[in-house]
Amino acid sequence: MRIHLGLPRHLVERLDGLISVPRASLVTATAGVIALLIGAAACQTAAPQPPAATAAAPISLSGTVDRIVGRVATITTTAAGTQEVTLPEGVTLEQEGKGTVADLKPGLSVGVTGKPDGTAISIRIFQASTTVRPGQLPMAGAQAGNTMTNAVIQSFDGDTLTVQLGEQRVPLKLPAGTEVLKPVSAALSDLSAGKRVNVTAVPTGPNGALIATSVYVPGAPPPIAR
Repeated sequence: MRIHLGLPRHLVERLDGLISVPRASLVTATAGVIALLIGAAACQTAAPQPPAATAAAPISLSGTVDRIVGRVATITTTAAGTQEVTLPEGVTLEQEGKGTVADLKPGLSVGVTGKPDGTAISIRIFQASTTVRPGQLPMAGAQAGNTMTNAVIQSFDGDTLTVQLGEQRVPLKLPAGTEVLKPVSAALSDLSAGKRVNVTAVPTGPNGALIATSVYVPGAPPPIAR
């Protein structure tokens, strides 16, 4: 019985003349080698893999800047006490600034200060990352008698802004000169002691040091009746 072992016939014939090992022993040895190779491959396949590292979830902080030293801001928050946050190169810095009615796009979350007759006085465009709870609230102070409407823009035809308030669509008239506020780019120098900030940061390292990914300096909060 000739053993081919996958070799060309003329080589097998030449090997037959050189190898004196009985063919049965050669078959047994070959089978043993193959078994060892298969076993080694199985062990390598079955080797456990280390678990992938899980990235820490970002957190949100709202508070007031106490001080800034270099690129580290100390912020006093109402929910998490005093926190130190590193502001790395490339962090997104924004503040509330002037916009126009051309900035009123469908899908944006807004807070609209309006009169009882449905005429808008001021429109504040929120950051895209801000989660806004739809609703209407009575205002106080200089805005007493007016209403704050937090909603999502559905459409704007140049005169009427239609917003989605829960399952209800509310039309608001925009007279000429209606104030529009929106997020605009800011610089590190715009962050100073006493400024209110909204920060998104990621805990890193064994001590959970906070590294900011975005910082927003909002305008003065609207006076809401309590």
